[in-house]
Amino acid sequence: MRTQVGIVGAGPAGLMLSHLLHLAGIESVILERRSREYIENRIRAGLIEQWARDLLIETGVGARLQREGMSHDGIHLCFGGALHDINFREMLGKGVTIYGQQEVVKDLVAQRLADGGQILFEVSDVAVHDFAGTAPKIRFHHDGMPQELACDFIGGCDGFHGVCRPSIPAASLTAYDREYPFGWLGILSESPPPEHELIYAYHDRGFALYTMRSPTLARLYVQCAPDDDIENWPDARIWDELRRRLGGTRPLAEGALLQKGITATRSLSPSRCGTDGCSLPATRPTSSRRRGRKA
Repeated sequence: MRTQVGIVGAGPAGLMLSHLLHLAGIESVILERRSREYIENRIRAGLIEQWARDLLIETGVGARLQREGMSHDGIHLCFGGALHDINFREMLGKGVTIYGQQEVVKDLVAQRLADGGQILFEVSDVAVHDFAGTAPKIRFHHDGMPQELACDFIGGCDGFHGVCRPSIPAASLTAYDREYPFGWLGILSESPPPEHELIYAYHDRGFALYTMRSPTLARLYVQCAPDDDIENWPDARIWDELRRRLGGTRPLAEGALLQKGITATRSLSPSRCGTDGCSLPATRPTSSRRRGRKA
């Protein structure tokens, strides 16, 4: 196989890269180790900043976002027993939108396929070769057969734990890593969020975040120790802690937990790659070491 840009990873980054390349008349092939069903139903982040919303709309993949996304003018800060409204729209003329990452993935996959784009799902044994040379290639297995994708550039969009980042020559990579002395305990609950816009709560017991994925699906977090165990957090304790940190400023409805886990947090600064032909994107701040259970 041959293409101009070989892209590893069919998350929002890889799909949008392929979409933008197509609009510029550049061919690409996306390799994804998961199935289409999996990536289109994997629940991840849900808040889209104004620039990202505008990009989706301007490039022709924002119609459903405009119909179904939850537009927010700002956020609420909770401290001192009260909510304090911060209106981005009034101050900056911009807001944020709640629209699940899995919905963005669905829209981008549908558009790439409608445009004749190639996405190979459920590939395995992906390996990057001749990365620093003039003829990079990606070897992998698909439908049980070994294959090779020759390309001019490789787009490594497979995340912190993917195969592309370790393929950067060690001498060409500079990364700055910081681990924080706290973790996130996050839940996804079948319940309405306590407010129609996000609440960031500062409390003596720790930070908490109250967000959502839809009007009936709440995404809630509490700060905890980075090495804490999810077994120490039965559902009743989680709801009690969320109520304490919300401080009675809004009622908090309980619901069935669809997802529950603890993530130790870290930041990884943009990496630098000085090798000729290097096209792997910089790594953004990330979280790792998730422990818990998912629906």
